[in-house]
Amino acid sequence: MASLWLKILTALKFRNMVLRARNTTLHVEAVNVADCTEDLKQLQDRWGDILADSKVFAESYGILIFNFSLVQARTNDSAT
Repeated sequence: MASLWLKILTALKFRNMVLRARNTTLHVEAVNVADCTEDLKQLQDRWGDILADSKVFAESYGILIFNFSLVQARTNDSAT
């Protein structure tokens, strides 16, 4: 789980730094938010890989591994 949070928070931190810049325009901020959304979608698509990497890392340090199931949340797209 820590791997996933690290990847999410790293992406958000960079985008947040851009948003906090003093000379940003509304256009730059809109592009930044769109890029952040795309970054999060890519992480969501790679969830299985991130989970597998985390399990390998945990096993190498002898950490107890819980069984996680991949649950796909219902989105507005699938509701229509």
